[in-house]
Amino acid sequence: MKYYLGGYYLMQLRPHPGTQPGEWRYIYTCSSCINVNCYDPCLDDAREISALPDEEERAQHEIWEQQSGSGTPFVEIGLQPVFSSLEAVRRYKDEHFAEKKELAILGLFFSEAEHTRLIDTFGPAASEIAQFGQIGLRKNLRRRIPEDDTGRELGYDLIGIENTGDLHTFHCNLTERFLQEQFGLKINRWGLIGHCTGWEPIMRFCNENEGEGVEPVPWFYAKVKLFE
Repeated sequence: MKYYLGGYYLMQLRPHPGTQPGEWRYIYTCSSCINVNCYDPCLDDAREISALPDEEERAQHEIWEQQSGSGTPFVEIGLQPVFSSLEAVRRYKDEHFAEKKELAILGLFFSEAEHTRLIDTFGPAASEIAQFGQIGLRKNLRRRIPEDDTGRELGYDLIGIENTGDLHTFHCNLTERFLQEQFGLKINRWGLIGHCTGWEPIMRFCNENEGEGVEPVPWFYAKVKLFE
């Protein structure tokens, strides 16, 4: 199955209680609910990393301006906590966090079906996109960059995406025991789903039970890879 790049995240991993008493472990998720996203839009090179709006964004913003009567200029999209290339995140890490060895560069990759669904879900019809620009994951996925053989595959994460581009993870609410009993899923040493033969019932549960164990946002599954 082909997967496409959603983006790279620079995360500071935080220890979390494991399944056994006294056990602590790291969860390799890009969600800032669990770990610390080290992207800081206040740093000097943040706007260099954040991409300028494309034609679709500019056109939708003009429509939004006409409908809302706002004269807000649309020079750049909202700064997103995701990098579009491995070179960019490595340079950012070396320049600003060279002394921190515990940081992890994580990449998110989406299947063809999830790629299409995410682009459609956060499409130009959303007022937030028309006003502020599309989220970084959608912008990167529209480039259709296929996954290559670099990086170490760690497993899969279930992520809920806010209109701002911020991420939730299944670890926010769902327990490993629940996932195993309901869907037969097992969590690996990285705190991620190691293997799944059928994503449809899981995604249907996440997206149809908003407020009942999961945050009320669109949910997707994504492959997580670790990069040096």
